[in-house]
Parts: sequence; structure tokens; C-alpha cells
Amino acid sequence: MDYTHGGNVYKAARTRAIDVASIVDFSANINPLGLSDKGNQRLKDAWQGLLNYPDPEYVALREALSVFHKCRMSQIFLGNGAIDAIFFLMENLKPKRALVLAPTFVEYERALTIAGSALTFFYLKESEGFRLDLTRYLKEAETHDCLVICNPNNPTGQLVPKSDMMQIIEFAKRHGKDLVIDEAFMDFTDMDESQSCIDQIKAYDQLYILRSITKFFAVPGLRLGYVLSGNSTFAESYWRKKAPWCVNYFAQEYTIGALEDAAYIHDTKHYVMEAREHLYQALSTIDHIHPHPSMGNYIFLKYTGTPALKESLEERGILIRDCNNYHGLDEQYYRVAVKTQAQNERLVASIKEIIDETVD
Repeated sequence: MDYTHGGNVYKAARTRAIDVASIVDFSANINPLGLSDKGNQRLKDAWQGLLNYPDPEYVALREALSVFHKCRMSQIFLGNGAIDAIFFLMENLKPKRALVLAPTFVEYERALTIAGSALTFFYLKESEGFRLDLTRYLKEAETHDCLVICNPNNPTGQLVPKSDMMQIIEFAKRHGKDLVIDEAFMDFTDMDESQSCIDQIKAYDQLYILRSITKFFAVPGLRLGYVLSGNSTFAESYWRKKAPWCVNYFAQEYTIGALEDAAYIHDTKHYVMEAREHLYQALSTIDHIHPHPSMGNYIFLKYTGTPALKESLEERGILIRDCNNYHGLDEQYYRVAVKTQAQNERLVASIKEIIDETVD
């Protein structure tokens, strides 16, 4: 299995012998508005804090997250990015059989495989718009002790409605199954968190919610992700096994400031909602491009033309995410991030040029 991710601008710059700054990276789903002003100010004021080790209990950071998510500080478990949190969680759960969506984020498979788990892939159907068929899913879930759902899903952008998620939670509760829900892109949805299942961690202690600071708050270089859970056994294991100082001081300080930046949060949601729709509509008008509606800050699409879209765009200094290493997809499928208006227009114009040149 190829676990390659998007966002490798350095490799593209080396390969094409061009400057990194000249590349527009649509392969990484990062907030196009950039850094939060309040988070950035705390970063600028944080230098003296480098003289000390971070607080090993991260009290200030966990308090800020608990206020933001309306949960208890004791229910928050930090990691050096969401992937670190995923690997630690799976290593502790060690499920015998896990049910994972396909296509979905590739790191669940790797973490579960390393933990010694057997995997079954629940294939989402293109004929159903890659939406989750709840009846078919619950039937398949009966024979698994761990269910893993990315919501909104990466790369398809489909959101499982809260009403369906509640049925899955009730099913998991009745049958004593671990339920892992990755909500890394939930901040970008149009529903202001009403679709999140964080409010259910107090009702079911085998529910684990994954979150990330990377995407919404635009700091992939700082690395901060976390698990939210009310499971006391997991909490004891976390504090006993987790390596100390897993989050650096800059990540802590930026996050505390960013979580308080209400204007930035509002502007991001508003911008992404409008820009995503405009990009979707623009892509829909191009021959051989078949985009899917999305609730993330990205658009998933199928390309039925020639030549190879990724390579042709890279020659123009534009990176997109090739999705052929996702289970259930092939080289026709791609994911593009929602970026600034000018960058989105450049992407659309470049795709049109590539297709027009082929026709000519």
C-alpha cells in the first residue's frame, strides 16, 4: 500500500527545478486565509517560553480546548499531529477486526495494521455519490469490534448526517464496539459544529473523536492533533504510556490564541462555504471534469480526459492530490483544496487550457 500524502512542495520544486514559493499547492487542505491574527500574535510573544520545557500536562492548552469544544479538560488527549493521535489510539485499542471506509484517509489502515488488527474495507459507491449507506454499513459492522469513520470523509467530502451518526453510536453502544470518528474537517462544515459528535463522548465511553489544528487553523508545520474521549481506561493508558512533551511550545501558544479568534473562525467558515461552491460550479462546466459536492475545504473529482491531469498541472506549477492510492479509486480521481479566489481561478483556467490543448 502506498501511504503517500499530498503537500510535498519540496519534491515538486526539486523535480521541476523551480522555486517552492512559485508553486500553488492544491494537494494540501489548509485554510486559505492563513494564520489567525490572535494565534500569530501569541507566536510572536512566545520566544522566551523556549527557555523552558513545555508544561507536561498542558493545562492551559487543554483548558482552551475544553472551552472551545464544551467538554471536560480530562477528556482531551494531545498528540504531535492527528496522525500521532491516530497511531497512539489504535495501539491502545488493538481491535481484532476493524471496519474502515473506502476510500478514506490512508493512515487508519497503517495504524491498525501496525497494531495487529485485521481490516475490512466498507466500499462507498460512486453510484450513490460516495455517501454512506447506513443499512448496508450496520449490517457489515456486526462482525467487527472497531468502527472507524472519517466525517466529513477525506477525500470524498461527504458528511454523514448527525441523525445517522447517532444511529451508529447507538448501534456501537448496544454491541459494545469501539467507535472512532475523525472530525478533522468538521470545522469547515456549514452547520457550526451541530453535526459533530463530541457532545456524545459523555454518553458512550467507547467513543473516540479525533480532531486536528492543522487544517482549519492553517499550521501543518506546528503539529497538533488530539483525541476526545470519556474512557477512563484510555485516559490511564495515555498518561502512563504517552511520551512527555509531545506538543511543542509554539503549537500550544498559537492554538490558545487561535481558539479565541472568533472573527477568524467566522470569516473562515464564510469564505470556505462560498469559495467551495464557486469552485465546484466552475469545475462542473469543464469537459471531462466531474466534481462531487463537498462539506470539507476541498473538492473531490473524477477526470475522464487525457493527458494525465496531475503531471500537466505540475508543469504549470500547480499541485493536486492524486487519489489512486486510496482503496476503491484509480488514476481518474483527484482532490483539490479550496484556496484563494485568484488561486482557484488559476486552477480552473489551467485545467481548461490542458483540455483545450488536447482537443486542438
